[in-house]
Amino acid sequence: MASASLDGIPVELRMCILLNVPDLETLRSLVHASPAYHQAYVSVKRQVLQGLVQRQLNLVSIGDAITAVRSFNVRAQTPCHTEMVIALLDRRRRAEETQHVTPTFASYDFISLEETIKLLSMQKVARFFLQDFCRNAPCPPWMDSTKWAAEFLPIQLSENETSRFLRAFYRLHIYCNLFGFRENHSEAWFPNRRSLTKPVISSTFEFDEIWDLFFATMPFWEVEEIACLEAYFRIQWTGIFKEVAPYFSRDGPRFGGKLGPGDSPFNCFELVPEDGDYEQCLGNIVCMGPSFLYKVLHQRTYEKRCGLIADNVTLEGFALMDLLDCIYIKDKDFIFPADKYDRDDIRVVLSSLSLLEQPNVAWIRHWYRDGTIDRIVPEGYYDAPFQSNCSDFQSSFGHPRGWPWAYVLWDLETLRFWQAPLLVEK
Repeated sequence: MASASLDGIPVELRMCILLNVPDLETLRSLVHASPAYHQAYVSVKRQVLQGLVQRQLNLVSIGDAITAVRSFNVRAQTPCHTEMVIALLDRRRRAEETQHVTPTFASYDFISLEETIKLLSMQKVARFFLQDFCRNAPCPPWMDSTKWAAEFLPIQLSENETSRFLRAFYRLHIYCNLFGFRENHSEAWFPNRRSLTKPVISSTFEFDEIWDLFFATMPFWEVEEIACLEAYFRIQWTGIFKEVAPYFSRDGPRFGGKLGPGDSPFNCFELVPEDGDYEQCLGNIVCMGPSFLYKVLHQRTYEKRCGLIADNVTLEGFALMDLLDCIYIKDKDFIFPADKYDRDDIRVVLSSLSLLEQPNVAWIRHWYRDGTIDRIVPEGYYDAPFQSNCSDFQSSFGHPRGWPWAYVLWDLETLRFWQAPLLVEK
């Protein structure tokens, strides 16, 4: 009766319901279940989808979200795409400038319906990982892991913390789309090869050029937000590698009894931490992007998941951490919109900005012990490995020991609740 009642209401009310559905799944269910609602949807399709985007991506930068969608088929490794890479990143950084005010998705009439659906699909992926992050956030180094799991998980993120996570998610996606790796569909499993590596064309961009085009448009703490998300996805992939490695062992389901004396079990070497290539494989597969990880996690069978990973494990190319290990930021200038931070009166500038545009207190306390910011580049920022005290890997940029617990994402109130030592240490 409820269905008949809904179908029988005036078309104007059906349109109103469609314009206020909470998510894409609800919209699809309603439109597919009722010819009357499908007909109404056809009349207001653009408005319905734009309204969904506006509500679901209200905490996301329009420039970042659209660039993440439009960069999917653009490759920095392809010479003929060089101009497209530059144009995409230039438009991204100027998104707010070209709108004169903080832009909204509805103001971008040039977004196609196909792109709108892709935006909603990518936001679904973002929300999936956001929820997982809240449930499984890594324990901070000062906290007992049992206490962390029992008393602090799942984490309830504030609006600013959610915005920082999503900002980093979309920016990491952009980086992976343009400069990372793409899914391989070869399905060529050769047991006599030590690893299956995809041919990678030499990049048309040097590390310094990538920095200037993309990372120089952000203040340093926002670059570290991306590094924190990279560290989170490394943890995800570490668990997956551990899960699938037995499948490719000599006695595993894939090769059990089929290998000759001179054959090596395909790919299992790179999937275990004891191998020297493990970290490189881990970093490279992270740079296939969050959407690829989402696809792997949603494979219907263990064998399909193993096959998808086998086709995409590679030692070739470089990962995001390779870039951050090599970049020397002392010689770098900020580019719009980040150039607003390159001021002598930086304290005055920061006080005039929203909390989301400022560094969080953990970043400030780590680099400026007393909290007094007198320059945008902290003293010792170029020698971060010697300033840090709790990481498994080194970097010439930022505070890598803080990345596993996402130190730049948290609000002051959250850090106080956790009784973070950095709030009292000088």
